Amino acid sequence: MAESAEQAGVDRISVMDHVWQVGHLGPPELAHKLDVLREHCAAEDRDYAEIEKTGSTSASGENIGQIIEHLHELAELGIQVAHGTVMGAGSLQPLDLMAEHVIPVASTF
Repeated sequence: MAESAEQAGVDRISVMDHVWQVGHLGPPELAHKLDVLREHCAAEDRDYAEIEKTGSTSASGENIGQIIEHLHELAELGIQVAHGTVMGAGSLQPLDLMAEHVIPVASTF
């Protein structure tokens, strides 16, 4: 069952053409998914580099170091774009913290 779900997710690159989105996965699982994507691209004669790899993260003002570490791990694995949720954004303080501490660092990855 897990193999068929994984294959279904990877097969979507044929339809989506240029973007591949993964959810909240840790580095070992994400590395495996990217390997599967590479293999699928090779089998389909697709250029792996042409596909934008995106990941997900979540943030709050309390876990700045963890957010930066997670974004760095994603970048090291080849994830080019990270979509995320900022908890408590109604007060704007978490957004200010992201703007001040996370975005300047993550933009260097």
